[in-house]
Amino acid sequence: MGRYKFDKFLMRFSKDAQNAIIKDLVTCCGICEDDYDWNVIDIRVKRANRVQRHRFAETIKKLEAFYNSDESDPCIYDSEGEIDAYISAAYFSRITGRNRKTVTDWIAKGFIETQGFKFGQINIAVQKTIENLKKM
Repeated sequence: MGRYKFDKFLMRFSKDAQNAIIKDLVTCCGICEDDYDWNVIDIRVKRANRVQRHRFAETIKKLEAFYNSDESDPCIYDSEGEIDAYISAAYFSRITGRNRKTVTDWIAKGFIETQGFKFGQINIAVQKTIENLKKM
């Protein structure tokens, strides 16, 4: 039982599509073309998680409210000509209501913009993170 839901599509492709898939898999994955039967290709596609999109919108709203409040003023500093608020992952969790594991997963996936470690904590750039999440 997996965490994500997948749909399977058993289909037959045209010879040109098969050749393109074979060529791409051989070059990027380093597999031997002769080890497989290429007549039937099974595609597995992850279902879109609509709940995740809702979580992004809610997180953006909470981060914007924090960024525009007086609470973020002491956190703002100038770095390389840009002004942004930098907060810890724990503080990000408190502001957005996301648990720490979700925050670290989003950092690993590149959804949350960070700037190095300082004194053993992750520094999250609030404004850049808002921009990243709006692109999703």
